[in-house]
Amino acid sequence: MRDIVNTLKKELRRLTNEIESLEAKRNALRRALAAVDGTPLRGRRAASTRRVALAATQLRAPRGRNQARVLRALTAAPQRLSAIATRTRLTMSNAGAVLRTLIGKGLASKAARGSYVLKKRSVSSTVAKPS
Repeated sequence: MRDIVNTLKKELRRLTNEIESLEAKRNALRRALAAVDGTPLRGRRAASTRRVALAATQLRAPRGRNQARVLRALTAAPQRLSAIATRTRLTMSNAGAVLRTLIGKGLASKAARGSYVLKKRSVSSTVAKPS
């Protein structure tokens, strides 16, 4: 009787491993097809996708840090968006979004030829020191 139970357990483990391997191959094929075909994946997200989504949330800067970086970059002289993005190590889209926020708050303004300037204000009260 014990031999039969052990044989069944062994077969169950083998089949479970085979199923997991086939599921991994299926997911890889679905991702490849979606990349080539341009169609979005449907159904459950793969474990690797969940890890990437979790990692993305952990890479966010603390609140206000990007604004402080951009304000610090503008203290020297008027600068274009590309220079601000390079100096602050932000992407162009993130730097642009931060600049729009700062303009909305009245801390920065757009100057001639696409450059941005810091408005005349007390910088020490607006630039938070990042922790």
